[in-house]
Order: sequence, then C-alpha cells, then structure tokens
Amino acid sequence: MNRLLLGAVQTGYAASLLPAWRRFAAAATRPHDAQLRKLRRILEENASTSFGREHRFDRVAGLESFRAAVPIARFDDFAPQIERIACGESAVLTRAPVRVFERTSGSTSANKLVPFTDGLFREIAAATHPWLFDLFRGIPSLRSTRSYWSISPAGRDRARTSGGIPIGVEDDTEYFGAIARWILSGTLVVRPSVARIRNLDRWRWETCRSLMLAEDLGLISVWSPTFLSLLMEAIERELEDLLSSLPEERATRIRAALDREGMLTGEVIWPRLGLVSCWSDGPSRGFLPAIERWFPRTQIQPKGLLATEGVVSFPLLGEQGSVLAVASHFLEFVEVDSPGRTPLLAHELREGAAYSPVLTTSGGLYRYHLQDVVRCVGRWHAAPLVRFEGRLDCVSDLAGEQLDARVVGTALE
Repeated sequence: MNRLLLGAVQTGYAASLLPAWRRFAAAATRPHDAQLRKLRRILEENASTSFGREHRFDRVAGLESFRAAVPIARFDDFAPQIERIACGESAVLTRAPVRVFERTSGSTSANKLVPFTDGLFREIAAATHPWLFDLFRGIPSLRSTRSYWSISPAGRDRARTSGGIPIGVEDDTEYFGAIARWILSGTLVVRPSVARIRNLDRWRWETCRSLMLAEDLGLISVWSPTFLSLLMEAIERELEDLLSSLPEERATRIRAALDREGMLTGEVIWPRLGLVSCWSDGPSRGFLPAIERWFPRTQIQPKGLLATEGVVSFPLLGEQGSVLAVASHFLEFVEVDSPGRTPLLAHELREGAAYSPVLTTSGGLYRYHLQDVVRCVGRWHAAPLVRFEGRLDCVSDLAGEQLDARVVGTALE
C-alpha cells in the first residue's frame, strides 16, 4: 500500500473511530450513570444463564442488591463454570456463546482460560478505539505509517478445548473490530504468521528483518519494555547480517543514518517513528531508561491497565496516568488501605488513594477481583485518571513481616 493510499485509508479509519470517542467522552462526563447502565445491561443479558439463575439476576433491582447477590470473587471461583463451558455447555456464565478462550497466568494458577464473547470484544474496543482516535488526532503523522503490534506470546500453539472452543486468537488483530482488522492487516510490518514460528532464533530473525525493512514504521505497541529492549539488542548484535539481507537502497539509507548519529537508535532505523506504547508504570518503570536509550527522540506512552480478563484504564496523550475505561466494563474499587469497606464506584475515587479493581464484564466474570493496584492521580472530565502501581498479591510473609512489593520498590528507589 503506497503512502498516499495508506494515509487516505487511515484518515478514513480515524474518522470511523469518532463515534467510539464521543461515547467514551460522554461516559467520562457522567461516569456514575454510564456505569450503572453498563451493569444493568450485563445483568439483563445474562439473567437466563446458569450463573444468572443461581444468583437471581432477575430480582436484582440495583447496585446494593447486586452486591448482596454476587460476592467478590477470584478466578478459581469461576473454574467450575469455565470447565463446563470448555466441555461444550452453553449459557453457563453468558447467554452469548464463548468465541474463544485466552490464556493468562497468575500467581495462584499457572494457566487460566479466560472466556471471550463478542460482548467482551466490544467492551475492549470501547477502550482501544478511543485510545487509537486520540493517537491519530494528536499525532497526525501516524496516519501515513505502518505499525508493529505484539500482543500474544510468540511461538504458542493454538489448541481447542474438549468442547471444540479455540484457545488463543488466530492473530492479534482479532482484538479489534472488523474495520480495524482490515486496516491493520494492511499496515502491520510483521505478519501475524511470524508469531507462530516455534523456533525462537528463526522468530527473532524474521521479526527483526521485517522491522528493519519497514522504513515507514510509525507506531510500536508491545507489552513489556524488556521485550522491546531485547529486540533492539538482537538488531544491534546481528546488524551487519540484517543489513546484508535488506534491499541495497534500504541498507544504504540505514548506514548513512548510522554515520550521522554515531550510534544505533530506533530513529536511525525508523525515521518516521512517532510513538512507542509499552508498560511504563509499577515494576516496569525501572526498565524505562533502557527504552529511552534506544528511542531518545520518540514519545513513550504508558499502556494503562489492560489485563486478559478486561481493561481498567487506557492512556490519553498529554494526561498524567491513564483514564478509567468507564464505557467498557462495570468497575468497582477496593480501597487498599481499608479492604473491609464497601468497594467504591469509579466516580468515588479520591486523588492520592490506592485501589484494587473489581470487574464485571460481558465475558462472564462477575465482581472479579483483579488483584492489581492503581492510584488515583487526577481527573479527565469526571472520570478518574489512575496509575498502575503493582500487584496486590505480591507479599512476603515468611516471618510475619507482610512486605508488599510496592513498599519494597519504593524503599529501593
């Protein structure tokens, strides 16, 4: 796709994201109303499920009766229902069928399977679409560039449950809507098939070579900053072999940029790079200096809090922290310093206080305690801005000391 056509297509795509932005902005202006509407819709849609009948969703008249009917839960509390779904049973947690399971790992379970319905994909899009709209609006140069996305682990097998439900999406574009998938399929600099290469050395070579071929790379979106640092180290280590594998004109331009800069940086390889999106808060904050060394002139944007189970917050250009995804799931927040109190709703968060999110999603997780910690750092309209601080369950208690990872991190700093 040539530059003019790519720019035109992406301009049209950015315009298609405007309704999602407006819906989110309206929800952020009145988060209390938006959140209660979201809860009511989830309960109405799933009242006839096994879980809905057991917890009498049809009799839930409001927030307090919902809390009385459904206790806060951990993932293991949903394990029996998820096993039934995996075996092929329908209408267990959600009336909508489960399209796919996604793997995630945690401290209490080596491998969890999170059910994804079309409703959950739409809720995730209710956060990712405003984020992308904000990027295209705030960094117009992105509209004529391509992107590198790394969401799912490389080299994983795609399997099915005993009931025939796929485990793992076919490729990472499935997290976006149909229009976005079509746009992304033509703008990805690394083909989705590369992520399915089992041999790590071959995967690394194919990834690095594809990246170096892409002179028009404008956006890099990865989870861990260390992942990106390792890719850059691999490019540096194998630079001559990689350059030799490129078309002569492309290799010549990179060598000329190297001569001008005197060192290898991301901007040397990708002169049009506009943004790197990666984890930048909590434990990942210590790895930022390495990313800033590799990308000294490129904006680094924190990811916000996006878990496999759902999205809590996403970043906005120019804002401190990330804004709560009040148009996505129904959110509650346990006060870290007073966990016995009734959880707060999004609009009730106080600046400076720390909270642990509880999600109710269209994927079938009801009052699911995410075990992450965020701190409220401000407001965007009436929606809180939060910063990820770490995990709630990373505690050492060998001799009654109750050392929390966040406290240790602060002390080490």
